[in-house]
Amino acid sequence: MVVDSSALLAIVSDEPEARQFSGALLRATDPLLSNVAFVECAQALVDRFGAVGATQLDHLVHALGLRRVPVDDALASAAADCCRSFGSGPAPAWLDAGGWISCALAHTLDRPLLFKGGDFLRTDVAVAC
Repeated sequence: MVVDSSALLAIVSDEPEARQFSGALLRATDPLLSNVAFVECAQALVDRFGAVGATQLDHLVHALGLRRVPVDDALASAAADCCRSFGSGPAPAWLDAGGWISCALAHTLDRPLLFKGGDFLRTDVAVAC
């Protein structure tokens, strides 16, 4: 499973999906998180909760056994391909750079993506839950 920052934000912020997302991650084998999604999530949590938000994220990543994945040239190219394929047309997926990288990571490794919101549904990525 690949995790988008939106799912981690939901967990740390104790949003309605928090329990469902946490359970899915605890059951997952080798869950992955791109370094870009990690930074994106840390920034949002610091904005919402101050420095304690980033600390909570560090603890969560460790507790859930998330493995952080660097963005290499191949993943960056795959993210650009996802943007070209799904970011235009009649119902484009409105994702930011972190979202495209999460989508590409899931796509290239043939893993489902854990996320909150509807924009990833406009791609062909497998949905984790």
